[in-house]
Amino acid sequence: MNEREFTRVTLHTTAEVRWGDEVVTGEVENLSLNGVFVKSSAQVPADTPVEITILLVGASSELSVRIKGEVVRREPHGFAVRFQGMNLDSFFHLRSFFVARNADEKAIRAEYREHIRKKGS
Repeated sequence: MNEREFTRVTLHTTAEVRWGDEVVTGEVENLSLNGVFVKSSAQVPADTPVEITILLVGASSELSVRIKGEVVRREPHGFAVRFQGMNLDSFFHLRSFFVARNADEKAIRAEYREHIRKKGS
Protein backbone atom coordinates (compact mmCIF):
# COMPACT_ATOMS: atom_id res chain seq x y z
CA MET A 1 0.00 0.00 0.00
CA ASN A 2 1.33 3.44 -0.93
CA GLU A 3 1.32 5.65 2.17
CA ARG A 4 2.75 8.70 0.42
CA GLU A 5 0.61 11.77 0.79
CA PHE A 6 1.75 13.44 -2.46
CA THR A 7 2.38 12.39 -6.04
CA ARG A 8 6.09 11.97 -6.74
CA VAL A 9 7.94 12.32 -10.00
CA THR A 10 11.30 10.81 -10.81
CA LEU A 11 13.64 13.56 -11.73
CA HIS A 12 17.33 13.96 -12.44
CA THR A 13 18.33 17.56 -11.89
CA THR A 14 20.57 19.58 -9.63
CA ALA A 15 19.77 20.63 -6.08
CA GLU A 16 21.79 22.94 -3.88
CA VAL A 17 21.28 22.46 -0.15
CA ARG A 18 22.32 25.09 2.41
CA TRP A 19 22.43 24.83 6.18
CA GLY A 20 24.43 27.08 8.45
CA ASP A 21 27.64 27.92 6.58
CA GLU A 22 27.54 24.66 4.60
CA VAL A 23 26.49 24.23 0.96
CA VAL A 24 26.31 20.92 -0.90
CA THR A 25 25.17 20.04 -4.38
CA GLY A 26 23.38 16.81 -5.18
CA GLU A 27 21.06 15.22 -7.69
CA VAL A 28 17.30 15.16 -7.17
CA GLU A 29 16.10 11.55 -7.33
CA ASN A 30 12.40 12.24 -6.82
CA LEU A 31 10.25 15.22 -6.00
CA SER A 32 6.79 15.92 -4.59
CA LEU A 33 4.98 19.05 -3.43
CA ASN A 34 5.94 18.03 0.11
CA GLY A 35 9.57 16.97 -0.24
CA VAL A 36 12.55 15.78 -2.21
CA PHE A 37 15.16 13.04 -2.07
CA VAL A 38 18.67 14.28 -2.89
CA LYS A 39 21.39 11.85 -3.92
CA SER A 40 24.59 13.01 -2.27
CA SER A 41 27.47 11.69 -0.20
CA ALA A 42 27.18 14.76 2.07
CA GLN A 43 26.49 14.00 5.70
CA VAL A 44 23.64 16.42 6.37
CA PRO A 45 22.38 15.56 9.85
CA ALA A 46 18.74 14.53 10.36
CA ASP A 47 16.48 17.22 11.83
CA THR A 48 18.62 19.94 10.25
CA PRO A 49 16.75 22.95 8.85
CA VAL A 50 17.90 23.58 5.28
CA GLU A 51 17.17 25.78 2.31
CA ILE A 52 17.10 23.89 -0.96
CA THR A 53 17.26 25.28 -4.47
CA ILE A 54 16.04 22.94 -7.22
CA LEU A 55 16.62 23.53 -10.91
CA LEU A 56 13.49 22.76 -12.94
CA VAL A 57 14.21 22.20 -16.62
CA GLY A 58 11.35 22.32 -19.11
CA ALA A 59 11.14 21.89 -22.86
CA SER A 60 11.67 25.59 -23.44
CA SER A 61 12.98 27.07 -20.21
CA GLU A 62 14.88 26.63 -16.97
CA LEU A 63 13.96 28.03 -13.61
CA SER A 64 14.80 27.31 -10.02
CA VAL A 65 12.70 27.19 -6.89
CA ARG A 66 13.97 27.90 -3.39
CA ILE A 67 12.27 26.06 -0.54
CA LYS A 68 12.80 25.84 3.22
CA GLY A 69 12.76 22.36 4.67
CA GLU A 70 14.15 19.91 7.16
CA VAL A 71 16.21 16.75 6.65
CA VAL A 72 13.95 13.94 7.82
CA ARG A 73 15.87 10.85 6.71
CA ARG A 74 19.45 9.86 5.89
CA GLU A 75 20.42 6.95 3.68
CA PRO A 76 23.84 5.83 2.47
CA HIS A 77 23.30 7.43 -0.94
CA GLY A 78 21.46 10.62 0.08
CA PHE A 79 18.87 12.30 2.25
CA ALA A 80 15.18 13.24 2.27
CA VAL A 81 13.99 16.79 2.89
CA ARG A 82 10.42 17.58 3.95
CA PHE A 83 9.36 20.99 2.72
CA GLN A 84 8.30 23.43 5.43
CA GLY A 85 7.75 26.58 3.49
CA MET A 86 7.77 27.93 -0.03
CA ASN A 87 6.48 31.08 -1.61
CA LEU A 88 3.45 30.98 -3.87
CA ASP A 89 5.53 31.31 -7.04
CA SER A 90 7.55 28.22 -6.13
CA PHE A 91 4.38 26.26 -5.37
CA PHE A 92 2.84 27.20 -8.73
CA HIS A 93 6.08 26.43 -10.59
CA LEU A 94 6.24 23.00 -8.96
CA ARG A 95 2.58 22.28 -9.67
CA SER A 96 2.99 23.33 -13.31
CA PHE A 97 6.11 21.19 -13.55
CA PHE A 98 4.16 18.15 -12.31
CA VAL A 99 1.35 18.74 -14.79
CA ALA A 100 3.88 19.10 -17.62
CA ARG A 101 5.28 15.70 -16.57
CA ASN A 102 1.80 14.19 -17.04
CA ALA A 103 0.80 14.19 -13.38
CA ASP A 104 -2.94 14.41 -12.79
CA GLU A 105 -3.66 18.07 -11.92
CA LYS A 106 -6.96 17.20 -10.20
CA ALA A 107 -5.20 14.60 -8.05
CA ILE A 108 -2.47 17.11 -7.15
CA ARG A 109 -5.07 19.66 -6.07
CA ALA A 110 -6.94 17.03 -4.03
CA GLU A 111 -3.71 15.92 -2.32
CA TYR A 112 -2.88 19.48 -1.38
CA ARG A 113 -6.40 20.19 -0.05
CA GLU A 114 -6.25 17.01 2.05
CA HIS A 115 -2.81 18.01 3.36
CA ILE A 116 -4.14 21.44 4.42
CA ARG A 117 -7.19 19.81 6.01
CA LYS A 118 -4.99 17.44 8.05
CA LYS A 119 -2.77 20.31 9.22
CA GLY A 120 -5.85 22.19 10.42
CA SER A 121 -7.10 19.22 12.47
